[in-house]
Amino acid sequence: MAEGMGFDYVELSASEMATMEPWDPTAYAGLRVRALNLFLPSGMSVWTDPPSGFLAQMMRVFPRAGDIGVDVVVVGGGGQRWHDFSKESWRQLSPEFLPCTSAESAFGKLIFGAFLRFYHSEYDQFLKDFLDISLQETPSREDFHQKIREAVRSWMSPVMAPEGLNRSETNLGTDTGSFAHTLAYYGIPYTADAFHILKEWDFDGREGGLEEPTPRFWEEQLPFAPAHVHVANLVGRAAPFSYDQLLPGFFRRLSKLGYQGRVSLEVSTPFSELDGAADRLRALIESNSY
Repeated sequence: MAEGMGFDYVELSASEMATMEPWDPTAYAGLRVRALNLFLPSGMSVWTDPPSGFLAQMMRVFPRAGDIGVDVVVVGGGGQRWHDFSKESWRQLSPEFLPCTSAESAFGKLIFGAFLRFYHSEYDQFLKDFLDISLQETPSREDFHQKIREAVRSWMSPVMAPEGLNRSETNLGTDTGSFAHTLAYYGIPYTADAFHILKEWDFDGREGGLEEPTPRFWEEQLPFAPAHVHVANLVGRAAPFSYDQLLPGFFRRLSKLGYQGRVSLEVSTPFSELDGAADRLRALIESNSY
C-alpha cells in the first residue's frame, strides 16, 4: 500500500517488533522497512530502570532490524526519558570514562555504553582500537573526540539516532541543536524532526513573532548533517504540502549540509488520506535544494 502511494520505504515500531515471539522475519516480507521508531518500550524509564533494560531492548531489536534490512533506529520516548532534575538521577550514569556533565550527556553515555556491551564479542578489539587512538602523541581535544565519533559510527549497524523532541512531550533533548552536539560527544548521531523543532520555535515565541524561521535558526538547530529526518507540518502534525511556509528553510539547511539520507513522514494524518503526500514532499524538497 505504501509503495502504491509513492513511498520508497516504511518506518515501523521497534517496540512492536521486539515483542514478537517467536521472531518471524517473514512477517515483514515484501516491505521495504528501512527505519524503526518507538524504540523505548512504554512504561520504561531510562533513569529509574537499570541500564541493563536499555541494553536488553537493544539485544532484542538490533538483530531483528538487521534481518529485515533496517538502516536506522530512532530513539524518541518522551515519557521514557523525562527526568526529575530535583533528584539528579543522571549522575548514576557518570562513571570515570567520558564523565557526564548533564542529564543529556548521561543519555548519550547510556547509549554509548549499551553499544559497547552489545558488541561484547568484539569489545576487546574495539577497546584496543580506541586505546590506540587515545594514546596518540598529544592529540588535541577535538581530534580525540572526532576519533571517538569515527570509531563508534564505524561499528554501529544499524545506526541508532535519538531525536530531539519538544517540551510538551519531555524535558530532555528539546533543543535539537544542543542535543545533537551532546550526542556527538559520544559518537552518537541524531535524528532531525522538523515538527519538534518547529514546535519549540513556536513555544519560544517564533523569534519575536516571525512568520517563518530564519536561516540562523536552522543553522543552530541542524549544526551538522543528521543521520535521519522526520517531517510534518506544525499545524496538526499533518503531511506537508509543496507550498508549506515553515519547512523550506529546513530543507535548504539539509541541502547545504549535503544530507542524502531518508526522509520519513511522521504525521497524524490517517494513512488512508496520504495519497499524493509523497509527491508533495518530493516537490517541497526539490524546490528547496541547491
